[in-house]
Amino acid sequence: MRSGLMETGIYAIRINGDIYLKRLKRAVSGEIHVISDNATYEMWTLKPEMNAQIIGRMARALDGDVVGAQS
Repeated sequence: MRSGLMETGIYAIRINGDIYLKRLKRAVSGEIHVISDNATYEMWTLKPEMNAQIIGRMARALDGDVVGAQS
């Protein structure tokens, strides 16, 4: 797995050819946790055998708000 994860945030990731936008967080153990903003889905961990690639970090939402900005 190629990791471009610098800090917790929303990232585009490719897993076996499919692309997802998910919140990623690196655990103390070094594992990368995948967290959905939709509470219906549980957190899971990226595994080397998933052939995952972090494509990039999301900087802005479609409405122009900076992701993670505090008001």
